[in-house]
Amino acid sequence: MKEASNRIDVLFAIVLLVVLAACENKATNVVKPAATAESSSAEDLARRTIERRAVEAVIWGMPAVNYDLIY
Repeated sequence: MKEASNRIDVLFAIVLLVVLAACENKATNVVKPAATAESSSAEDLARRTIERRAVEAVIWGMPAVNYDLIY
């Protein structure tokens, strides 16, 4: 039982770190005008990619954590 609890703690910590790393935003969220919304900078695209991957990691990680809890 203790081994399963440690595994759950490790999975939770990994998911939490990924989410926190992706959500760290140094720039302010400003709504861009429609004319410049399509011309995103490389930094903006990279930030959005990391955030999207963090959300996907949480979505895909939740069933694994829940499976360990049920098991």
